[in-house]
Amino acid sequence: MDPIKILYCDALIPHHEYITHVGSEKVRYTTDQAVDLLDAGCVLYTTDARGQIALVMPVNVKGKRHIQTYADGVPNNNLLSLPPCPQWLRDAA
Repeated sequence: MDPIKILYCDALIPHHEYITHVGSEKVRYTTDQAVDLLDAGCVLYTTDARGQIALVMPVNVKGKRHIQTYADGVPNNNLLSLPPCPQWLRDAA
């Protein structure tokens, strides 16, 4: 399975830290779909403003699976820094 670069991120407002969807160049995934891809061995990643790769990893929070990135082993907000999924990608889902 080819690695998938995540370009977009949708989060609930006002709870901005809760990611609902992420999007690649052509596909918008729910958080559950992203976790399933990761569980199946797919690599999801994004890049920060400096071009550094940050891998997307599944995490458990209060019994619910979520996703976040790690750069140098430290959780950060790379996904939440991404722009929201564009309307054409939302409509394609």
